[in-house]
Amino acid sequence: MKTKLLILAVLTSGYLTAQITVNSSHFFNVGDNYTKGESTTLTTNDSPGANKTWSYASLDTNDGIEVYTYLNPSTTTSGSQFPSANIAEEESYNSYFEFYNKTATNLDFVGIDEGGDLLIFSNPATFYSFPIAYEDNHFDTFEAKQVVVGDGGVGDPDSVKMTITGVKKYKVDSWGTLVLPTGSFHALRVKDTLMLNVLQEELYSGVWSVSGVLYSDTNYSNVFVSNDGNAKKELLTQELSEAGAVEYNTWNYTTPSNPVGINEIRPSIELVIYPNPSSDEINIDSKTMFNEYVITDVTGKIIDQKKGFVSTQIDIKQLKAGNYILTLKNSEIEISEKFVKK
Repeated sequence: MKTKLLILAVLTSGYLTAQITVNSSHFFNVGDNYTKGESTTLTTNDSPGANKTWSYASLDTNDGIEVYTYLNPSTTTSGSQFPSANIAEEESYNSYFEFYNKTATNLDFVGIDEGGDLLIFSNPATFYSFPIAYEDNHFDTFEAKQVVVGDGGVGDPDSVKMTITGVKKYKVDSWGTLVLPTGSFHALRVKDTLMLNVLQEELYSGVWSVSGVLYSDTNYSNVFVSNDGNAKKELLTQELSEAGAVEYNTWNYTTPSNPVGINEIRPSIELVIYPNPSSDEINIDSKTMFNEYVITDVTGKIIDQKKGFVSTQIDIKQLKAGNYILTLKNSEIEISEKFVKK
């Protein structure tokens, strides 16, 4: 039963942004660390689409914090049992390791070592196929086995073998800006579906026999990934009920590098730009003084910028009609807001 829960847990794991692509380089490498917050705050399962804003700044860590360290598998006691692995993930609170094979094209999950109990994939589970982009679809089958030696009790099996098979599929159904307590980030939302079956067999006097299906279910989640170079793993995972309601959240508790230009001190900055939408100019109302601005389009291309900026008004007559990001800077901070040119 414990293995069933572990494999399930593993496998289900207002700013204008640009439509991004997430590559292998945006996920963890040997030597990285990652801190995950587990939140009891309920979030919403928003409808799919383009240029979304997901506002989840109220997430907490009331259900705990977990720290992960990424190692060379050869430095772990069971690394030799997973010859295809090139990265091992160690959880901070127990002797628990996950093994991955990360390449330029795939992130494959190849096994678990939980205190010496090994779960080994004969057919790895491909978590992601790279690059990840809006409207991508993914379908993968997997299989793994675990054998647990019995404790020798009267009437107990000599060993128990569990065979785990399943399907992992996803669709990248949205792109936009994800707002977390640590900042705002370019993100893709991956609509993930996991179909999982666990078959148990028991060994008595050298003969294996099927004892039954231990577990069979379909699980759903929203997973938000980013091209932020310091994100390391998913920014947020929303576990969903069959009806689509969010039941639980895990999120990136550490602070990535914030490519949208939003940082942790943003909540203390009062900023209003108006009128919005506008056809001629936008006005800046803020107690904070800025000396540089950058205007980018939805692809991240710089359209206009100026250093030594001291005005509270920016002329946008030259811009084509559409959506833009205004980033204001000084020597200590930068902050971004979206606007629309009519």
